[in-house]
Amino acid sequence: MTVSPQSLAQEFGSRVQSIGRLLTMLEPWHNPLYLTRAWCLFELYTAIGSGVEINVILTEQEQQNFVRAMSSIGCELP
Repeated sequence: MTVSPQSLAQEFGSRVQSIGRLLTMLEPWHNPLYLTRAWCLFELYTAIGSGVEINVILTEQEQQNFVRAMSSIGCELP
């Protein structure tokens, strides 16, 4: 079964909007699995386009890795 982007947006977009907040788990922080999933990209796109609050979640270890990388190499990814 093929689903068009329009029907996906109509069916699920309002659900993302009605929740009002999006929690995104970025792990590992420099190459998050979240950004490899079509549904997650749609969810993020919908949130950005409709003003939904987006919160990024890192595990304690990933947060430490992120801070360490930013303090030592700046924006350059490992």
